[in-house]
Amino acid sequence: MPDKERFKFFYALSISFQLGFLIAVPLVIFLLVGISLDRKLDTFPVFSVGSVIFSLIFVIFEIRYYFSPFLKK
Repeated sequence: MPDKERFKFFYALSISFQLGFLIAVPLVIFLLVGISLDRKLDTFPVFSVGSVIFSLIFVIFEIRYYFSPFLKK
């Protein structure tokens, strides 16, 4: 495989890993915070569901910010 094609392959692979982490890490962190708040305040689904919704909104804006330079090209 020529160097230019190899670079493109690994560049696409690194972007896909970054996208996976951009989605997974905030979702897990906000979910753990929501579950701990639900356990502490004894209101099980309220903060868990709210934190998942908030994390999805956060992820949408984060992905939009991350991919905006790619979309301008």
